[in-house]
Amino acid sequence: MLHGTEMIVPDEGWKASAPAAGLGTYERLAEYTGDVFSETSTTRVYRLNPNPDRWPGGVFLKRFFYPSPWRFFLRPAKPYVEARNYQFLRELGLNVPDVLAFGQRRRYGGLIDAVIVTAGIVDARSLETYFSGDPPGLSPEELMEVLDQMARIVATMHQANFFHIDLQWRNILIQRPPAGGSRDIRVYLIDCPRGGRRVLPFRSWNGRLHDLAGLEKLAGLYLSPKERVKWFKQYTGVRKLSWQDRRLIQSIIRELESRRKT
Repeated sequence: MLHGTEMIVPDEGWKASAPAAGLGTYERLAEYTGDVFSETSTTRVYRLNPNPDRWPGGVFLKRFFYPSPWRFFLRPAKPYVEARNYQFLRELGLNVPDVLAFGQRRRYGGLIDAVIVTAGIVDARSLETYFSGDPPGLSPEELMEVLDQMARIVATMHQANFFHIDLQWRNILIQRPPAGGSRDIRVYLIDCPRGGRRVLPFRSWNGRLHDLAGLEKLAGLYLSPKERVKWFKQYTGVRKLSWQDRRLIQSIIRELESRRKT
């Protein structure tokens, strides 16, 4: 779409519930004001609860806005990329939020603003929260299950030449049912508007490096060297690290050092 307003609503429940909550049009979503759940220089995220019976975890409205409409001139808006990425990850068998609605507003090809609405995950907190705040951290059994799942998730993505690009602990949700055991834990990936498939070797190498460095950033603080090496072996599917594996580890260390300097 080059000019005007577009709203895509793939979820029938949102079509039925949004108008009654005053959120049935793109303009209502793009101009929504309320308590901000989180924000950056170009985004604001709000947590809503228009239909608790249908979405017990609430819903999240993410608004994108830009100082210049030409930043995404004739380029896909981030909500469209995120919705596409979630669909691809779901096809790989990975856990991601349900996309309820997304849209954009353009003027002669320039992007004015954009929105995406996703369903919240019940009984879920970020992996970062479990280590840096309340409630208390994961048990050893739960931590082992989370690490096992993460190794399979990241390996599955990368084998499909898909890279999250913002794979940090705050973008990994752990669904931990109150009465469940470690096997009932489910890991979800969220906040993926920058990711995508990269087929060319150089770009796929950079994507892989970016994802692994993002995970290592906090892993170096909260996990032991033995736990991190074990996770890397699970990710690569090897018992003994090859020279290529060691080269990748050194590249991850250099990438993190470079990020700290900037």
